[in-house]
Formats: sequence, structure tokens, C-alpha cells
Amino acid sequence: MRVVFKTMLVLAIIAFISYVTIRDFGLPRVPREIHLTYPAVQYTADDPAAVIHTTLEIEGTYYRYLFHHPTFKGVVRVHEHDFTMLESEIMEYPLYAYDRIYKASPDVRDSILTSFLSYPIWEHNSRGDFSNFQFKYLGELFIDNRFEQVKIHVNREFGDGTDRATYLAAPATTLEEAQQILKFTEIFE
Repeated sequence: MRVVFKTMLVLAIIAFISYVTIRDFGLPRVPREIHLTYPAVQYTADDPAAVIHTTLEIEGTYYRYLFHHPTFKGVVRVHEHDFTMLESEIMEYPLYAYDRIYKASPDVRDSILTSFLSYPIWEHNSRGDFSNFQFKYLGELFIDNRFEQVKIHVNREFGDGTDRATYLAAPATTLEEAQQILKFTEIFE
């Protein structure tokens, strides 16, 4: 009886330690390489006729964890925004389930992930020495969990101090395709 109790106690301790290790360190993580180039459409909500055609590149590794939020480690480049095209270090973007941040309908639950796109900008003086560092913010990224549809709510401040809702959708070549992609992340207030 004592041997059975000791064995059960040891197995329970091993199970507890395994659970805590997996929960805290996110093991196992399942990587998936992402190398995508999409045609994209950018437009402002108050003037949808002013469509800008651009290209969206996503390169990196997408990690899914057992008990943690997934992450994307790589680069997201938008040809329309020069600061995203600079040779920069690979960034790690935590991806959060859309319905944990926004009220969402049941059909989008757990299928849309969101993050914020920031880019490090290093400035150097005339001698080549480091002189300044800042993060430039592109906007909020929305993706489906297979990276088949991408929406970026672009942060655009205009000279008059207003912030107009600007969207980028991919893959899209027309305004209608872009608006169809934007529907998959509509906020249900």
C-alpha cells in the first residue's frame, strides 16, 4: 500500500512539474515558415475612390504554442510605406485572439489574430555614429490563422491633426476585393 502511494505521489509530482513547464515555457511550439507576397489595396474610409495599389510582403516564422498566444517572428513590409522597407532586424509580434480584444461574432472566434506593427528606425550622424533611435508605428494587423487574409488598420495622421481611418487589405487588386477582406474583421460593438 505504501509503495503504491509513493508511486502515485511521484507520478503526480512529475505530472505537475510537466504541466507547469509546458504552461510557462509554451512547449511545444510548432513553427511554420511564412513567405508571402500579396497584391494589396490601401484606401481611406472617407474617400474610398482614392485607392492606392501596393504590395505586402510577409516573411518569417509563425509559432503556435500549447498554452500561450501564438507569435510571428519576422518582417512585414508594405511597399507604400518606405520605413517598412528598410533593412531592419527581425521583430517578434505576439498575436492575440481577436475576440479577446474586441466583441466578435461567433463565426470569427479563434480564427482571427491581431497585433501591432512597429518598426525600429536607427539614425546615424555624418560620421556613421548612432545618433537617434525611435519606433515608427504602422498600424494594427489583423490576420486569419493561416495568413490567407491580411488587414492593416493604418495609423495615418494628416497635416490638419485628424486621424482618418485608412485600411490596407491583401490579397486584393480592387476596392471591392479589399472591402470583402475587411468584412472578416469588422468590430461588433
